[in-house]
Amino acid sequence: MGCLRPQKICHASDDDVRLDEAVAYCAWLDRELRSWPGLPAKLKAALDGGEVTLPSEAEWEKAARGAGGRIYPWGDDWNPERANTSEAGIGSTSAVGCFRSGKSPFRCEDMSGNVWEWTRSLYQPYPYPAEAKARAKRETQGGSEFRVLRGASFILDQWYARSAYRGSYHPGARYYNLGFRVVVSPSFSDP
Repeated sequence: MGCLRPQKICHASDDDVRLDEAVAYCAWLDRELRSWPGLPAKLKAALDGGEVTLPSEAEWEKAARGAGGRIYPWGDDWNPERANTSEAGIGSTSAVGCFRSGKSPFRCEDMSGNVWEWTRSLYQPYPYPAEAKARAKRETQGGSEFRVLRGASFILDQWYARSAYRGSYHPGARYYNLGFRVVVSPSFSDP
């Protein structure tokens, strides 16, 4: 049922991270990738019209649920061998990829369990408003308003690990079950 995370490992989830630290990492990675002479063509093309950032809540949910709206990234039936939740019994974070059978339709790993993941979205009513400017106002990097968390963590059970479940936290918080993932997302100008 999964594997424990050694102290120094590639592909480890990053936990105990405040929102500003996750945003700073994204900015650093964006700069590093743009200056890398060996950047793969597909990634270069994505960066030409986008930026490395935290996912929006909507991007995160689409990556986890797919077009069919799955309950869990792997399907509609719970399976404790597909996510690092309390049912797995690990009691700590695990290396990304330990639960390969829990991949989403877009082949994203560890979308359920392990750590709550910061998004760049303000915690506001869901679903998103239809109007583009109102949607764009939800996606901001600064401020002290609560942010959406997705994915649940290793200390929570299957109810919280559902792809549609939303959590929230203050952006200045640091907690042992908070982490993040990065995406290359289209660049948008301020509304």
